[in-house]
Amino acid sequence: MITNGSYELETFSTSMKSEIKRLDAQIDLFWSEEISVYKNAGIKDNSHIIDLGCGTGYLIEKLSREFPNAKFTGVEQDQKLFDISCQRLQNVPSVLEINHASIEQFSQTDHDYDIAIMRLVLEHIPNPLNTLNQIRSILKPGGRIIIIDNDFDYHLKTYPPIPELDQLYAAYKRSRIDDGGDPCIGIRLPSLLSQAGFDR
Repeated sequence: MITNGSYELETFSTSMKSEIKRLDAQIDLFWSEEISVYKNAGIKDNSHIIDLGCGTGYLIEKLSREFPNAKFTGVEQDQKLFDISCQRLQNVPSVLEINHASIEQFSQTDHDYDIAIMRLVLEHIPNPLNTLNQIRSILKPGGRIIIIDNDFDYHLKTYPPIPELDQLYAAYKRSRIDDGGDPCIGIRLPSLLSQAGFDR
């Protein structure tokens, strides 16, 4: 994940082991639907794919099984997650490299990717439009970005409303915003992508 925003590994859980388990479970939970998104978005078996905010490396590991001839690069700023992803992916032949850097640092070097993936990352970044502009600069002409992210305004709705639950969600959203993130970024993504020059 990305630091200098609303995600810090050590603040999301009292146990690093349980946080890693939670992050991996997020991928497994909707994998059958999510893999269809990746395929429909244009990932092919010869694509060069970059996972920005690659976390534990689990998404790259799963995608490498689906696309064994694709080439994968990961970028992770958090030192502990970087170490975990390096260890997890060290024997995956399609992984070219895992970089310990922020997206901003990484985008300042020359790259040429077919697909950039950001999975539950953009919601944690203080300036998402700037980040999207940087990502555009590392894609090949016609390259694509795949973003899977949250919108906590639609995360949990009950009828009849449960005021205590609404208060809990409101406090959580305020905390994330105070830390520089946007837990309701989902609804803004089409506009942000358009402003950054991404076509449909």
